[in-house]
Amino acid sequence: MWIPVFKKGKWTDLSGNTKEWTDKDLETIVEKYNSQNEHEAPVVLGHPKDDSPAYGWVEKLKKEGDLIYAKLKDVSKEFVDWVKKGFYKKRSIALYPDLLLRHVGFLGGTPPAVKGLPDVSFSSSDFVSLEFSEADLAEKISIIGELFQKIREFFIEKYGKEEVDKVVPSWDVDILKNTPQESTQLSEGQIKLNKQGYNHAKELIAKGKINKTDKWSFDAEDENKILGDPPDWKEYKKWFLAEETGQGEETKQRYKYPFGKNGKVYRSALIAIRQRAAQQKQDNIFEAAGKLLEQIDKEDKKMQEFEEIKKKYDELEKKNRQMQEQLKKQEIQGFLDKLSSENKLPPKFLEMGIGEFISSLDSEQEIEFSEGEKKSPKQWFMEFLEKLPEAVPLGQNFKEGKDKSLDEEVKLGKEIANSL
Repeated sequence: MWIPVFKKGKWTDLSGNTKEWTDKDLETIVEKYNSQNEHEAPVVLGHPKDDSPAYGWVEKLKKEGDLIYAKLKDVSKEFVDWVKKGFYKKRSIALYPDLLLRHVGFLGGTPPAVKGLPDVSFSSSDFVSLEFSEADLAEKISIIGELFQKIREFFIEKYGKEEVDKVVPSWDVDILKNTPQESTQLSEGQIKLNKQGYNHAKELIAKGKINKTDKWSFDAEDENKILGDPPDWKEYKKWFLAEETGQGEETKQRYKYPFGKNGKVYRSALIAIRQRAAQQKQDNIFEAAGKLLEQIDKEDKKMQEFEEIKKKYDELEKKNRQMQEQLKKQEIQGFLDKLSSENKLPPKFLEMGIGEFISSLDSEQEIEFSEGEKKSPKQWFMEFLEKLPEAVPLGQNFKEGKDKSLDEEVKLGKEIANSL
């Protein structure tokens, strides 16, 4: 397990001496310790000058950025519990004059008696002690988070949760309240990837159940809605990307990093998870959230490609409909021109819009007439017009007796009436 023990900057030792510790100094401390095997620095409480119980040992050091990290081994279980409970939030290092690490000290209250711990006998009482603590800053940020929580609750009563979420989302407040105190995290791998939640997120994304616009917030109301009444812990677990192995299976404390609600994965939640996981150096969670974001982006790309294809298809479909309408008009116009040339269509019919009327008739549905034939309304009406006799000009003198063409027209009219 790796923990940060020292940071670049200006520090004052217990003797009151102030020094600016540079990158080169930090590199020297790391190299000095890692290049020798005669001395193994113990993990102790405070800064003992002589004998003291060793609660663990420093296997090696490394420098990352402005920090020195110590890899601990053989750490006492009781000591881990004390630190996790917050008894020792600060830690410091002691260096010999040649900058060899003497010990890593945790600072806090008096510990309970623990049997079986080996004592450490220091060969020299001459050392420089430098206190390093990020807990102070973390505690201050956490207090600010609590303050924002109270402000948020006050405004929710006045303006409602939906409006307040736009300005002070609960997720941002939670990040402040839960600022990681690295000094208390001695169990590497304590937060592990929740594979069930990860797979659930993948399935939702594949189905397109994604919220890409709303700002992310997740509060107690959202938690309880997912958990249900009676509690459904299997369902609850599916909405979190990580779990803390030291907590009970059916406790809210076990499940970390919610990524969605209301049946959807929130893109903004995954971005927030990556930010927080990076702060806490939880690479497995950081990478998992990144893969889910990549999946969302791929689905977006597929959707964009589909929309482009659909748009082109719709344009072609529109052009095809326009061409069909044009051909239909040309067909009807040709038919009417033929009737006009045969003197079967009075000019007034054209003025009254007979062409538009024919266009409106159904050409697909067929109706069975008295003869047993099936014809569409459009086909029947066009055939009806074709059977009309030539129009008789007004003022024409009829011969004695009945006009045979008139008899045929009356007969046709009766036939039409009977078929309707």
